[in-house]
Amino acid sequence: MTAVPLRQSQHDMTASKTDTSTGLTTDRAAKPRYHGLDLLRLVAIVFVYTHHALEITGLRHFNHVPGNEDLRFGRLGTAAFIVLSGFLAMTMSGTAIVWLRRRIVRLYPSYWIMMGGCFVIVLVLNMPEVTLGQIVSQMLGTGAFTPGYRDNLVNDPTWFMALIIVCYAIAFLAKLLP
Repeated sequence: MTAVPLRQSQHDMTASKTDTSTGLTTDRAAKPRYHGLDLLRLVAIVFVYTHHALEITGLRHFNHVPGNEDLRFGRLGTAAFIVLSGFLAMTMSGTAIVWLRRRIVRLYPSYWIMMGGCFVIVLVLNMPEVTLGQIVSQMLGTGAFTPGYRDNLVNDPTWFMALIIVCYAIAFLAKLLP
């Protein structure tokens, strides 16, 4: 079995150009690639996919690690993503503010488009009653933390957005440390 290198060598990377107004790097090839972590991400994706597939097909009794009913595949995959994301967040260059700006610019626009579409569908089909507070809460990504909305999320998997926000806040504070 061939070992998977954790990190690409420095000579494989090219120079990058950073926009000083946004702090965004325009050349993705300049970023170090953690090949071993890509493999771990794939395993995490398979665990989360397996969890959801077993839930949807009614095969919940197979949705845990044999011998431990509390250790579910989806939980393992989610935990792996959180650990990997934390590690990668701390290895990214730039100040805490630049890092946070990059994360927000990358995450929120697509989230807002997806949630906007969900709210339009719910409103057009006159599904559950939607309040302005719920729209604001979910558009901010804090629906899972907002009392009264957790059990009434328009798009239930958006609980993960709240988890990402907590992780970003922790990483941001950690990046502020000397």
